[in-house]
Amino acid sequence: MSRRVSRRHTAAAGACVMALIGATLIATPAGAAAVPAAPFDFNGDGRRDLAIGSPNASVAGHASAGLLSVVFGTAAGLDTNQRRVYSEFPESVPSEPFRNDRFGSSVDSADFNRDGFADIVIGAPGEGGSTGPDEGMAMFALGGPYGFTNWQGVSVAPGNENDRYGESVAAGDLDNDGYAEAIIAAPGTGSLEVWSFAPVEGTSVASKQPRRVERIALPKNGDVGTQAVGAEFFRVDTGDVFGDAGQELVALWRDEQGEDPLGQGNVGMLTWDGGEPSWTEPLQTIGHTLAVGSLDGDAPAEVVIGQYSDGGFAGGQVTVWQQGDTPSRLTGAKKYN
Repeated sequence: MSRRVSRRHTAAAGACVMALIGATLIATPAGAAAVPAAPFDFNGDGRRDLAIGSPNASVAGHASAGLLSVVFGTAAGLDTNQRRVYSEFPESVPSEPFRNDRFGSSVDSADFNRDGFADIVIGAPGEGGSTGPDEGMAMFALGGPYGFTNWQGVSVAPGNENDRYGESVAAGDLDNDGYAEAIIAAPGTGSLEVWSFAPVEGTSVASKQPRRVERIALPKNGDVGTQAVGAEFFRVDTGDVFGDAGQELVALWRDEQGEDPLGQGNVGMLTWDGGEPSWTEPLQTIGHTLAVGSLDGDAPAEVVIGQYSDGGFAGGQVTVWQQGDTPSRLTGAKKYN
């Protein structure tokens, strides 16, 4: 995978370059839009659309086969008359619906190939395989003016029963190469995979098929390994946690090893700053859901973890973390319950 350009020096270098070249135009890669579409702008009209996964929906008589609904945005808001429904039942989707496939369990979007139309990645963690149920699969589809095209399914290889590949997906430009990557979590393997449509080395045209560029294992937290990672939870999301105009990957997972069930949760960040991908020191926490975004409108995003049970908090709890100088790179936890 291409190495990340250190974002801490990018702004200054860019200013120097612009001062030298004046009004000279900088070419973009062939076939790439000068400005990629915003996430979820599937038809490229400048307005974000709404994608809703329904993993428990029945399809063609198969319970919990799952489906995806897309409602297109307009100047007047969402137009429910333009709603489209996608599942594994149409021939355009490269699979067939079966009970408990849970297609639509996770959804995220980015203009992966920079053609001016946002694309989508969808998780189906219950998809069966040669070893049994719940091997899992993720599907990519490319956006366009008339809907999704070029559906392609990917999975962990070799797969195993209960890998649950695709239980959580995320999109973001982790290596700062101008192309967003797709991150697909596989709880049963204790790892995640990174996929990209970026041009391969020596070319300037985005790929038509996603390619696996990295498989990354979750880190250890002290002496606790990750062999049982994700038996219950494994979530991923991306955001600019460091406030340096790039994106980090944040992972939340629960490791069932250990005697204290309240001490089995971990959150960690994956950074790709000019070298090999590396994890920050995992931070022990309790949680079931994860979101990354700026809550107060400033540059650094916050990491928000939701806990809907355990810990003695009636009705659950939300914990908000901010960027810090600790080994975990997170600090200042504020808890709301």
